[in-house]
Amino acid sequence: MKKIKHILIAVILVTIIFSCNKSKEGDPAASSASVVGKWTLDAIGIKTDTKTTEATAAEIKKKDPDGNNNDLVNQTFEFKTDGTVISTGEDGPEKGKYVYDSSNKTIKITSDTEKDANGKLEVSVLDVLSLSTTDMLLGLTKSSKKDSDGEFVFADEAEEFIVFIFALIVYDTKNIDVDADLAKAKSIQLTFRLKK
Repeated sequence: MKKIKHILIAVILVTIIFSCNKSKEGDPAASSASVVGKWTLDAIGIKTDTKTTEATAAEIKKKDPDGNNNDLVNQTFEFKTDGTVISTGEDGPEKGKYVYDSSNKTIKITSDTEKDANGKLEVSVLDVLSLSTTDMLLGLTKSSKKDSDGEFVFADEAEEFIVFIFALIVYDTKNIDVDADLAKAKSIQLTFRLKK
């Protein structure tokens, strides 16, 4: 179980940590709703075609008195104007680079340390679902395909695993039956809410 936890931490760090802003013009602070600054993970959510269910960091901590999910909810992210980002959590700081595409509302993140199965630096692309001066909502791994058993299909097993684990955390925190709730959904996306 501890190995799974470390895998989840690594995935979070590669996806969320490096979620920062750099406009196409090269000026990350070009708009008033800039991602430059220090952010804290505020909530993890599951967005479907009909609703979004979020569990805040405080709710997750309360539901988990043993602190098994502290590494997930105690993350801070400092996004710098030079296109770098530093994540600080229980495993220490991690660094990466980002490019924000404001026209497509995506952030491309390249880890400085995490590598994919081919030995290349891990690259993730997140949807910027909303951005204000104090809130940023990022979306990862959207699927609207289901297999013959009615289960969502993702690009690879790692994405499916990530969404499944986070769905369990969110739905368990909210005391919702994950299977019953997702059976009605036509699409699903994992979301991360950050606060300045």
